[in-house]
Amino acid sequence: MKRAILWALPCLFLTIKMVNAQPNHHHHNMLGIKVQSQEQNNWVNALNINLQLMVHDTITFTDSACISNPGFGYSFTTFNLKDSTYLPGDTVSTTITLNFDTTYVPESYLKISLKQAYSHFGDSTKSKTQFVIYFTPWRTIEVWNSNDFASLNRVWTESTDTSTKVFIYKDSVPASDIPDTFVVQYDWQDHFYDVFIDGLPYSIPMMAIHPDSLTQADTNKANKKPTLFRFNGVFEGNIRGIFDIDNSATLSERGLAGLTVELWNVGGVIPIATTTTDLNGDFTEDF
Repeated sequence: MKRAILWALPCLFLTIKMVNAQPNHHHHNMLGIKVQSQEQNNWVNALNINLQLMVHDTITFTDSACISNPGFGYSFTTFNLKDSTYLPGDTVSTTITLNFDTTYVPESYLKISLKQAYSHFGDSTKSKTQFVIYFTPWRTIEVWNSNDFASLNRVWTESTDTSTKVFIYKDSVPASDIPDTFVVQYDWQDHFYDVFIDGLPYSIPMMAIHPDSLTQADTNKANKKPTLFRFNGVFEGNIRGIFDIDNSATLSERGLAGLTVELWNVGGVIPIATTTTDLNGDFTEDF
């Protein structure tokens, strides 16, 4: 019995070493795909999109890249690395080209999916990524990978295709003043407001205005038309007068009724708030 155990142990150790030496066939994400975010300065009929393929283990491409078609008037020219084999740590820089008709430029952004098929030690699989293309009203073309697009301070409206885009000067579009690392500390800071611009398919979020501020929230920077006046506080007080009744030595202090009271901002051209005192000389008005 002891002899049988002594013979079995070396076999057991040998078996463990052989299993550990086998490649991991079921490991995922052998290929990473990253689209380079960029902006092309003009609307031409072709857009070159740069991307990197990052190889994490030995793979062989089994087909050309497959890209979703965004619709009528668009076509892609993709890279073809079929039958090419790459080793761990390899990085492949390549390009895809979007061909388009400028008469079919959408108002909002296009979301594109890209897939690349490959084999890994006999197992067939695919890696995929998504990116966004946006034809701006100032006649540039933005390309965003999914991570960069998610970090944009833009609130997109519902997508609407149109054959006519309103031209907007880029300098007239304000940048969001919300810091990337901003953390809400007080309840009022959570009341962000949005700036809307005609012809822009997204609004720009802005920092909340302090409740004690007299600042007006201008939500339409392009037209310079304030469309929102935030509630900022209460304008209140009492106006009293001292009266000498019948030239007597007794003085009487009373509230003054019916007086118009105005609150003005420094340099303003119209009152911020206007109210009238009541019978007791009291006044109150929200602003």
